[in-house]
Amino acid sequence: MARKAIVQKDTGLVLNVIEIEPEANWPIPEGCLLVDAPTSGGVGDTWDGTHFGDAINSVPSTKKRWGKKK
Repeated sequence: MARKAIVQKDTGLVLNVIEIEPEANWPIPEGCLLVDAPTSGGVGDTWDGTHFGDAINSVPSTKKRWGKKK
């Protein structure tokens, strides 16, 4: 079995993590990528094309989202 992350192409968000036989002919959901994730990557994490980012560290702070408090 191989551990894979289902990643939304346009956002890099990990939608799910599955275990699948390497030779399985499984249809990848539309708009998604299937990425090797043997030791990292979990639901809510992000994928930048090379590395997984922690879900907690991927969420912008309130200050970044809404600007400086006046």
